[in-house]
Amino acid sequence: MDIRDTLRGITCPMVTPFDDGSIDEAALAGLLEHLQSGGVDAVFPCGTTGEFPSLTADEQRRVVEATVERADVPVVAG
Repeated sequence: MDIRDTLRGITCPMVTPFDDGSIDEAALAGLLEHLQSGGVDAVFPCGTTGEFPSLTADEQRRVVEATVERADVPVVAG
């Protein structure tokens, strides 16, 4: 499948929610649900919201994994 056929419309970068210094996966799931119900066509976790240099490789991996596990739209890993 050509990526141009998969990615169309709105791809939204996602912020990474934290609670007390740890990734807040419940808030991440809520944000994803909000974006999907709002009509985005794809999501971009660890995208262009500026937190990339602040996340460890393990945190980045977990954010992307948690997003993929719950997403009903394509996920573009940042």
